[in-house]
Amino acid sequence: MTYQERQTIRDPIRITGTAKADIRRYDGGLRHLRGAKSYQVVRACRARPDLQEGFGFTYNHAAMLAYWQGHFLLEYLSNPVSEHTGESHTLLARSRDGIHWNQPEVIFPQYWLTAEHYQGPKKELLPKEGKFCAVMHQRCGFYQTKGGKMLITGFYGISPEPHTAPNNGWGIGRVVREIYPDFTLSPVYFIYYNAVAGYDRGAADGFPYFEESGDEDFKAACRELLADKVMIQQWWEEQRLDKELFTQHGGQALCTYTDWAGKIVGVYKHGLCTVTEDGGESWTKPVRCLSLETSTGKVWGQRTSDGRYALVYNPSSDSMHRWPLAVVSGEDGHLFGDMLALTDEVAPCRYQGFAKNFGPQYMRGIVEGFSQSPDGDMWIAYSVNKEDIWITHAPVPLTGVQQGDFSEDFSKLEKGETDEIEGWNIYSPLWAPVRYAKRDGKTVLSLSDTDPYDRAKAERAIPEAQAGSLTFRVMAEAVGGAPMYIELQDRRGAAPMRITFSSDGMLRVKGNGVYHDIFPHALGTWYDLRVEYDCVSARYIFTAQREGETLFQKEFPFSQSVETVERVLFATKDSVNRQDLEANGKFCTIGDLPDSDTPSPLSRMLIGGMSAETKVRAGE
Repeated sequence: MTYQERQTIRDPIRITGTAKADIRRYDGGLRHLRGAKSYQVVRACRARPDLQEGFGFTYNHAAMLAYWQGHFLLEYLSNPVSEHTGESHTLLARSRDGIHWNQPEVIFPQYWLTAEHYQGPKKELLPKEGKFCAVMHQRCGFYQTKGGKMLITGFYGISPEPHTAPNNGWGIGRVVREIYPDFTLSPVYFIYYNAVAGYDRGAADGFPYFEESGDEDFKAACRELLADKVMIQQWWEEQRLDKELFTQHGGQALCTYTDWAGKIVGVYKHGLCTVTEDGGESWTKPVRCLSLETSTGKVWGQRTSDGRYALVYNPSSDSMHRWPLAVVSGEDGHLFGDMLALTDEVAPCRYQGFAKNFGPQYMRGIVEGFSQSPDGDMWIAYSVNKEDIWITHAPVPLTGVQQGDFSEDFSKLEKGETDEIEGWNIYSPLWAPVRYAKRDGKTVLSLSDTDPYDRAKAERAIPEAQAGSLTFRVMAEAVGGAPMYIELQDRRGAAPMRITFSSDGMLRVKGNGVYHDIFPHALGTWYDLRVEYDCVSARYIFTAQREGETLFQKEFPFSQSVETVERVLFATKDSVNRQDLEANGKFCTIGDLPDSDTPSPLSRMLIGGMSAETKVRAGE
C-alpha cells in the first residue's frame, strides 16, 4: 500500500492515481474531457454597460444554476470593482439552450442601511451618519419544492472593509423570491433574519417577512425550504452564530449528493467531507480528504445520468490561481479517478480589484432533486477571474478519448447549434463566439473573434495514434491582427505541426520550428487541407487542395516530438493570457488591461467538415 493510500483509506472521498495537475498550464496538462462546450454568459464591460447588464460592474462571482420550465436559470452576485465592497446586488440570467442568454436582471437589489444595529467586528469603520450598502453573499441559490415551485435566495451581509467577510455570521439575513412559470418574480421577502447578530424583524427593514405575504402557496414553499435540513446546512457560514438553527459545526460552500448506499455526502472547501445518514439532522465531523487536493475554491459533486458520480474542482493548493477546472468520476460516490480537464482556457483578468483570484472557479451544477437538464448531461456554471460568468456543457458518459475514426460534414446537420457536434470541444466567448452559420445554403462551423483579450476555439478529439491522416475543409473569411491557426496536439498540448492563415495573406505551416510560406490564401475560399503524420519518423506530409485541384504537397519535420496525437485545435489567435503564476490579483497590483472594452479587427474561420483515419494506434 502506498503512502497516499495509507493516509486516505478512511476518508469519505478518495481520489485515486498519482497524476498531479501541472498548474503552469491552464488545463493542468490533463487530457481534455471529450465534447465539453463552454459558453460565456456575462462578459464584464465597464465602458459599455449596455453590452453587459446595464451597470458595467467588473466583479461577478458565485454562480448558481438550475433548470426549470424548459430554461436554464443562472444566479450570480455582482459588485462594482472588488470583492466585499461597493453597491452589491444579485442578478439572474435565463436561457433555453445554455448557449444564448438574455441580459441579466437584478433580482436582489442594493440594500442600504445604517450602522445602528450592527454588532460585528470593525464597526468603527462604518459611517457614523448616513447609510452604507450591504454586501451580497450566497451559498444557497435555488430551491425547487416538491410541488414544482421555484424559489431563489440570497444573503445580505456586512463588510466594514474588504477583509471582513460578509459570511462571518454578523450579516443581516436571507431573502427570497418566487420565480413564476412565466419567469416574472414575486416581491422580495426576508425568509430568515440573523437575529443573533442584531437583525430581527424590527431592525431589518426594507423587505417584509415572508409570512406577511398574502400568497399561501408561496409561504408553504418557504416553510418547506426552512424544514429542509440538508439544504439549509449550506447557510451555516453566513449564520453560524445561530445555535438553534445549527447545533453542529459546518463549513464553507457545502455541496451534497447521495451515494450508492443512500447516504448524503457533503463536500466543503479545502477538501473537507462530511456524511449524514438521517437527512441532515446530524453530520459526521468534517474530515479533510488528503487526496482531494484543493484550496479555497468550491467543490461540486453529483450523480450523473449514467449512474456514476463526478466531482468538479480546482486540483491545486494555489488559491490565487484557480486552474485547471477538472473533473474526476467514479462508481460509488467515494472513490474517484480519471482526472480530466473540464476547461482548458483562461483569459486574462482585464480589471483589477481586491481578491480577484484568477481562473475558472466557484462552480455549481444542478442540485440533486431539482429538475435535471433534458439531455442528461452535466451543466456547470462558474466565474472566471471573478469577472466573467461561464457555463460548460459536459457530455455523459465522461471520457477523454475518441474511440473510432470518423468523417463529419457539417452541411448535413439539422439542429443548427454547436451542441449537435458531439465530439467537438467548444470555447465560445461572447466577443469571440463559436456558432453554426450558413454559407451558400450549407451549415458550417463559424469561429469569429473581435475580443482583444480572448479567442474562439474549436477542438476535435481523434483516436490516439502514432500515425494517421486528417482532412479538414476550412475557409479564412476574415483575418484580423493575429494569425488564425490549426494544429495537431498530443494529450498534453504539445503541437508537432501548425497551419496558419496570416493577416498578410499568406498560408504557412510550421515544421522543424520554422514557419514555411505555402501560398497566398484567398479570403472567402474553401481549402481542403490534409495532414498525414507519423510520430515515429517525426514527420508529416501537408497537402492543400482547392476545388479538387492540388495546390501544394510537401513533407516537413515535426516542430516538436510527440509519442502520439489525439486532438486537433482550430483557434482565431494564439494564446492571449498575460498572467502567469507570478501574477497575483488579490492586492490590486495587476492594473486594468488597456482597451479591453474596444473590439479588435474581426477574424473569422469557417469549418465545413473533418475526417480522421488511424494508421497506427497508440501502443501498437
